[in-house]
Amino acid sequence: FGPWGPRVLRRPWGGGPPGPPRCPRGGGGGGGGAGRGIEEFDFGTVLARGQILRHEFIFTNSAKQPIQLRQATALTPCCSEVGPVSEETIPPGGQCRIPTVLKIATTQVERKRVGFVVQTDSKDCPKLIYALRATIYPEWEIRGSEGSSRTVPVGQAGHQVMQIICRRVAGEGRILPARVEAESPVTVRFLGEPRERKDSEGITSSSRDVEVSLPPMSQPGSHHGDIRFRWSDGRTQGWGIYWEVVPWLRASPSRLVVKPSEIDVPLKISIRASDRPFRVTGIGPSHLVATSQFSREASNLHIIELRLHPDRVSGETEPRITIHTDHPDQSTLSLGVYVLPTGV
Repeated sequence: FGPWGPRVLRRPWGGGPPGPPRCPRGGGGGGGGAGRGIEEFDFGTVLARGQILRHEFIFTNSAKQPIQLRQATALTPCCSEVGPVSEETIPPGGQCRIPTVLKIATTQVERKRVGFVVQTDSKDCPKLIYALRATIYPEWEIRGSEGSSRTVPVGQAGHQVMQIICRRVAGEGRILPARVEAESPVTVRFLGEPRERKDSEGITSSSRDVEVSLPPMSQPGSHHGDIRFRWSDGRTQGWGIYWEVVPWLRASPSRLVVKPSEIDVPLKISIRASDRPFRVTGIGPSHLVATSQFSREASNLHIIELRLHPDRVSGETEPRITIHTDHPDQSTLSLGVYVLPTGV
């Protein structure tokens, strides 16, 4: 691991001087560190590339009786492993290796710590406890920026701005990509000039902003596009772009579901605009809507309360309610009314 190489930390939970893991000479239930503690091995600063880091702990039997190791367990099996451990009896003063693994897979900076427990047949030393640590930096990552369009109104173009960050330690790691390209219907380009900084962990980070332009869409729905970064050494990396095309006005609930016994009960609907204040000008059709109440003032959010004609709603195959507005891009909203079968 070069200049940012591994460090061994032996930090007893209950205090005491550092040293190799030994069984406590009494008191039972001790750990794998000195006295009643835990032995930790610190890999230091690591660039995440999906690699596996390995370390072997050395257990020394400091008891007066032979010890046999039994079950070894990784407390975070998703990203670590332990064993296999020797099944042979360890005499007093004898030693045994405990192989451990830390799997490096992350998309963000994190300080990782995983633990292991090894059970024994000793009453004085029933378990040994170990841990691996690492400060992990992704070799490269994408970060979203404020102001990016995650939702885009129908018929309007949008954009997303993100930041690509590449990291190096002691000359190893990635530099920024030379090019970025996109598949239709999105387009992409670099913004501004690259930036570089060094932090206290010895990491050199280079970053650059990327702008993705989203095309206008005529219908609401979920959409995705793909961009690809290309490095000068031939490496490429893809990245998915996701956005939601939404109506200018959105109703909640998006449709009315009522029981036959509740058709005559007042119903509430909220209408929210994605861009500007608007007015509700009317609700129909009149043969389905018995009464309605709403504000006549302009607002980004309107709460509507209405009551339906029970017999007329039940008599139609696909009844719908229409809300009229003065919004310049969406003058009406249509909500279906679904009447549940009797007994539901």
